[in-house]
Amino acid sequence: MRTVRLSDLKGEGVVLTFDRDGTLRRRLVSFGIYPGARVRVIRRGPFGNPIEVMVGGSLVAVREDTARAVVVRVENGDGEKEA
Repeated sequence: MRTVRLSDLKGEGVVLTFDRDGTLRRRLVSFGIYPGARVRVIRRGPFGNPIEVMVGGSLVAVREDTARAVVVRVENGDGEKEA
């Protein structure tokens, strides 16, 4: 099982956990990003911000620093962004 940060995901994955609690966690859950949710990175804005993510049939834009707090199990695609 390979894991990456949502900020580094390229392709699809399943959310495993968050690095932070509190307000950030509640905000992500309100967007539909919670442990067990399937996510797919659609595109990235200029300089990597924001990151557009498909989750539960909805498109959600999250900042890169927020996406860094989400740990994802890679499902398909190469998983990591190119260096």
